[in-house]
Amino acid sequence: MIQKHGTAMVGKLFAPIMLTWFLILAGLGLRSIIANPEVLHALNPMWAVHFSLIQNGFFYCIRGSGVVDYGGRGAVC
Repeated sequence: MIQKHGTAMVGKLFAPIMLTWFLILAGLGLRSIIANPEVLHALNPMWAVHFSLIQNGFFYCIRGSGVVDYGGRGAVC
């Protein structure tokens, strides 16, 4: 076992692996955003307002599910 030598050894071993993993994730995410920049519109709260006005009651089901999922209980609708 590696960990019997201490957590510093484990950290030194896995730090480059984790750094590589996160750089790959960042690169893939950036590539996807460049390919489809319209996904950044989701950051605008007006899109949620627009969606709620168009979808009527369905929005409350989605919003309620998000609140319940955030609370850790699972989807309701």
